[in-house]
Amino acid sequence: MNPHITVTISSTSAGDLTEQVNVNMKVGPLKKSAMGKLKLDPSMADKYVLVFNGKALNEESTLADLGIPDGAVLLLEPKQPEVI
Repeated sequence: MNPHITVTISSTSAGDLTEQVNVNMKVGPLKKSAMGKLKLDPSMADKYVLVFNGKALNEESTLADLGIPDGAVLLLEPKQPEVI
């Protein structure tokens, strides 16, 4: 099995980024890397979430753990403020 898949990370404010990534990469580092390439400040990564099929991805999980398929589109979205 090829350990790499192609994913597109799409941000409404910064555009799209398509790249090959290792399926064993964790979501958190992928998000930070993508933010840097999209000219967003990676130090603000905790203010953003990666979403696939309407679900926020756990940053400690790998793409393989989450079953992210080749060709997937991940949305990079600002976290919603918590409503109390």
